[in-house]
Amino acid sequence: GTLHNGADARHGCNISATDVILQNTRVQTTTGGSGTREGVLSSGARTTVRLVQIVDANLRATNLSGGDDLLEGVVVLGSDNSGLYVNGPRERIIGGVASATASQAMYLDSLADDSVLVGSVGGASQGPGNEVTVDASAENCVIVGNQIAGTIADASGTSTVNFNDLGTATLTVTGTASDGSLEADIVNGGQTLILTLANAVWINPVPAGSVWRALFDSGQAEAAGWDALEATILPDTAFVR
Repeated sequence: GTLHNGADARHGCNISATDVILQNTRVQTTTGGSGTREGVLSSGARTTVRLVQIVDANLRATNLSGGDDLLEGVVVLGSDNSGLYVNGPRERIIGGVASATASQAMYLDSLADDSVLVGSVGGASQGPGNEVTVDASAENCVIVGNQIAGTIADASGTSTVNFNDLGTATLTVTGTASDGSLEADIVNGGQTLILTLANAVWINPVPAGSVWRALFDSGQAEAAGWDALEATILPDTAFVR
């Protein structure tokens, strides 16, 4: 439970060896909110960080990149960047808590393939950004059973994002197309339909444009009818996330 304060000169804990356990301690790397030091930095494989409290960090609260690491019951009370950040394969974040972070509460970066984030809580960040981010190159991650006060941004297209409590989910429909649009408006073209999700995520992986376009298909089969022409009128590129 002893607090180790690295101030602006040192990381709270810097691990480069393998098979290290850091448990039941508190770390801090800043008192003024500046510098480039992290709460717990580990480049060694199979690091376990268990029941550790990061009081404050002037960069990321955790930065684990060795692979096969475990963060269990880690609590982040403050960070000037991301909270629980991992960038190695097969990382595990279980039962973590990240609040008062200046960016994402949890971040699975490009090398975090096959990583798991489960049973964790992400509080509202101090600045812009999603509460949980999965990098586009982080393949086959699992983000399940977390309570997130914000949004989850999964850019990978290969990860499983399910059963997360994101608060009240809403869908707002906007655009120039509306119930009052006339047939002439549609014939002339140029209408837009915008669906905006709040506190929710699109089904994963997001279907290709042709799949979305098929939702506007017709049950009729006239030679010059909508069913024959909709692919030309609404090309895949018309559907943009």
